[in-house]
Order: sequence, then structure tokens, then C-alpha cells
Amino acid sequence: MNLNSIKFILFFALVYLGLYFVKDIKKRNIILLLVSFAFYIFSSIKFAILLLLFITLIYLLSLKENKNCLKIGIIISVLMLGTFKYFNFFVDSFSKVLGLSLNTVKILIPLGVSFYVFRAISYLVDIYRGKYKAEKDFVLFALYISYFPEMISGPISRFDYLSEQFKENNQNIENLLIGIQMFVIGLFKKVVIADNLAVFVAAVFDNPEVYNSLSVVLAVIAYSIEIYMDFSGYSDMSIGVSKALGYDIKKNFDMPYISKSVTEFWKRWHISLSSWLQEYVYYPLGGNRKGVFRQYLNLFLTMTIGGLWHGASWTFVVWGALQGLALIVHKLFMVYKKKSNLKDMPDVVTVMLTMFFITLSWIPFRASSFGKMLIILKKIFIWSEGLAFYSSWAIVMVLIVTVTYLFVIKQNKNRTVHSYYPVQNLETVKGLFVFFLLIASVICFGYTGGSPFIYAAF
Repeated sequence: MNLNSIKFILFFALVYLGLYFVKDIKKRNIILLLVSFAFYIFSSIKFAILLLLFITLIYLLSLKENKNCLKIGIIISVLMLGTFKYFNFFVDSFSKVLGLSLNTVKILIPLGVSFYVFRAISYLVDIYRGKYKAEKDFVLFALYISYFPEMISGPISRFDYLSEQFKENNQNIENLLIGIQMFVIGLFKKVVIADNLAVFVAAVFDNPEVYNSLSVVLAVIAYSIEIYMDFSGYSDMSIGVSKALGYDIKKNFDMPYISKSVTEFWKRWHISLSSWLQEYVYYPLGGNRKGVFRQYLNLFLTMTIGGLWHGASWTFVVWGALQGLALIVHKLFMVYKKKSNLKDMPDVVTVMLTMFFITLSWIPFRASSFGKMLIILKKIFIWSEGLAFYSSWAIVMVLIVTVTYLFVIKQNKNRTVHSYYPVQNLETVKGLFVFFLLIASVICFGYTGGSPFIYAAF
């Protein structure tokens, strides 16, 4: 059940009304847990049973806080993720390398498996490190793992942050009004911008050899906007739904496309995943504690693993490796700059250079194969004739997003933390105008083709 569907809006309305009259915290949590599983059952009852078994097993292994049991829980979590996400990928890869034709059963990937497994791993590791004690309340733990606003595409909240909020009742009209606005902003990003761009992007990326270079360049730029609007749109909707229920989820994006380096970009893009990889992959590998070479190797390995997490394909591995190499190059440059006393480049230059690399790096992320990826890269750097497909929607969106970003940058010029949600006061004429303008835009310009969220596949 997609968050941008009428079915979900009706589902959420019933959930909100049902919880509004329940004041007892334990009863609220039980209802919210049942609601979360009901949401998941819309995907598959078999996968819902699997989720329940997984939650129960991790809960039992964590109870005694025995380090061996915690390690077993972590291993089981990794094996579960590896089996469902990468079994088909590795079998197919080995088949091609060995020249064999293996007729194996294709394993379906459970909805949101990456996100709920990552939450379980962070929980077990934090107990192992002594950050907090194992949760005795099964309902509270199960609710943390299966909380439905975060189920499809995250964000990846930490147990201590989210579970404390489940012990309170902050469901009120003020949070509802803020949450609805967040949801509508995310819905606008998704169905008006991302989904309309997706039609043009898919046409070009699926058959890049057919189109001329300018069409390909426009599609690559359009995809960089599409993926940001799609994923940040989902995050906004998820945060909005949770806010309406009275629970705060930390923001997952902080204007990543104004980053002045790749390092800064990964502090602003998919923040919950970036911090998770840093905390539970980069640091365990040694971080920067074992010399410069190991630091760079750990960076490369962490980002490569992050690339593979995004999808079972070698193109995702390439994308992750490129991010790792870019982080290393940036660190080497900063060392050289310090030794050589080089002056800082203008912000506009560093932002453009970073954006140029990030935009190019989205090509292997989106391309369906190495062959398609190479054709797109060739078309970008070597002029090539072909069909001219200049989507008017893509051109308009590129211009609007650019102007909007310049305006927001100006508005936040002297702030280290950029304003994220243009939440309005709905008691004013301006606030109501902006709110209903967004709703009207969704109704008039929203794509109705039922495009799924990009990160739902991860």
C-alpha cells in the first residue's frame, strides 16, 4: 500500500480516529502494532508472518543481553538480508562467470526488509555496546521494528529515540495540522514532480542509443531531480504521518544539492542511512583509528557496501565504489590544500563541481546494465545524433527547481541548519493559500500512473 494512494489516506484516517480516543499508552501501542502489521499484510500475509517470526527471534535473543546471543542475532539478521536480497544476484553472477545455466527458484524480496533488518541490527549492536538495556516489553520492541510510517523506505530511526516517544501520547490538533502539511509537501514532490519526470527519464534511460546527446543530458539532469523528489517526498510523507500521530521522526534530507563537497553531500542525503553506515559499518571496520591507508580503505568499503545495499546489481556496486573514491579524493585534496595554503574556491564553484559529480554518478544508479550506462556516458561526452526528445515538463521542472533552490539558499544564507519544511500557519490567508495551492497542484498535475517509490525496491 503506497503512501500516495487513496487507499492509504483512508487507512490513515481510520487509524488516526481510532487512536485519538485511546488515552492509555499500552493500549495505544498495541493498536499501533496491530495497525502496522495490517499495513504490512496489504503487501503479503506470508511476509507479515516472516516479519513476526523475525521480530520474535531477535527479541528472545536480546533478552538475556548475552554477547553470544547478540552476535547470533546480528548474524541471523545479516543472513536474512543477504538471502532475500542477494541470493538471486549471486547465483546469476556465478552462472554467467562459469557459463552455466542454473534453473533456481527466484526468491521474492519482502517489502522493506532492508529497513527493518537495519533497525534490528542497530538495536542489537547498541545493546552489545552497552548503550542501553534490552527492551522487556515485546509490544514496544515489535512496534519499533514494524512501525508502519517507516516500513517501506525508512528513515532508519534508532530504538532509544523512537521507543521513548511511544511511551507518551502527543496526538493533538497542532501536530495533526503540521503533519498534514508535511504529508502534502511530500505528496507534491512525489506525484507532481518525480512521477511526471519519471516518464521522460524511463523512456531515455531504457533506450539511450535512440536519442541524441542533448536529450540524454536532459534525462540525466531530470533523473537527479526525480530521485531526490521521490525519496525526499516519501520521507516527508512518512515524517508527516508520524507527526500527525504525535511521534517525531528525524529529517532524512537537508538540501543535499547545495553541498560544497561529496563529504557534505553524504551528511545531507539519506541522513539516516549515512549515519547508520558510519556507526555500524565504518567504525567497526576501524574508522580512522588505524592509519590513513586503512581510513581510506574503510571509507571505500563502507560506500561500496552501501551501494550493494541499494540493489542486487553490479551497477549499484559501481555507484557505491564511485562514492567511496570521491570521498577519498576529497580528503586527499583537503590535506593537499592545507599543506599548500590554497585559498578556498568560491562556494558557487564547489557546489557546481559537487553537483556535476553527483549527477553523473546517478547514471550507474539508474541504468539497467553496464551497456546502457556506457552508452549514456558516451552520449554525454561525445556528441551523437538521434531522436530529439526534449520533454517540456523536464525543462520546466529543471528551471523551477533551480530557481526555488536559489531562493531557499538566499533565505538561509546565514544559517548552518537550513529550514526544511515550509510549514504555514493555517489560520492565516497566506497559509491557507499555500496549502490549497499544493493540493490543487496535486489534483491537476499529479501523475496517475501509479509509479512506485524508487526506494521501496531497496
